[in-house]
Amino acid sequence: MSPGFEQVFAMCEPWSYVLMFLSTITLAMLLERALVLFFMFNMNLYLVLEIITKLWIENKLDRAEKLALALPKRSPFAQLARVALAYATATPERAQKALNGIEADGNAVFRRRLRHFPFVAVLGAATGVAGTAGLGGFSALPGNTPRFAGFPVPYLPFAVGALLTGVVLLSYLIFTARARQMAGRLEKMKTVFLDLMLSHPVRPTGD
Repeated sequence: MSPGFEQVFAMCEPWSYVLMFLSTITLAMLLERALVLFFMFNMNLYLVLEIITKLWIENKLDRAEKLALALPKRSPFAQLARVALAYATATPERAQKALNGIEADGNAVFRRRLRHFPFVAVLGAATGVAGTAGLGGFSALPGNTPRFAGFPVPYLPFAVGALLTGVVLLSYLIFTARARQMAGRLEKMKTVFLDLMLSHPVRPTGD
C-alpha cells in the first residue's frame, strides 16, 4: 500500500520542510512580480502620450497635468509624466537630468527582486539533490521501496527540487523580458517629452 502525503512528508524530513519553505518563497515572489509587471503598471501608454502631446502642443499644460495626476501614483510612467510637465519651462538640460532620475527609479522598480530568482533556483536544486542523497536515493533501492505518485520516496526531494528550479528559472526569463519591455516603454516616453521640449518649448508664465 502506497503511503499518504503526510507519511511521505514525514519520511522526507527535514528536506520536506526546506522545500516547502522555498516553495512558499517562490510563490510569493512570482505573485509579486506578476502583479507589478503585468497588472499594476499596465496602461495604454500610447493613448496617454497622444493626449498629453496634443495638450502640450496646444499649450494646455494645466489639463495635461490633471491627466497625469489621474494616473496611478506609484506608476513610473505617471511619475515621469508629472515630472516632465513640472519641468516644461525648465532648460532641456535640467529637464533631462530630472527625467533620467525618474527613468532610473522606474527601471529599479521593474527589476526589483529579479536578482533573487537565480539564488532561489540554486537553493531548490541543491536542496533536492541533498535530500535525495540523504535518503539514499542515488544508490540502488530495494524492491519494496515505498512510492508516491509513481516515484520512489527517496527520489521525491530531487524531483520537487528540479520542478521548483525549473519554475523559478522560467519565471525569471519571463519577468526579465517583461522588465526590459517596460524599461523600453519608459525610455520612449522620456524621449517623447524631451522632443516636445525642443520642438514646442513652453515659455515661463509672465514672459
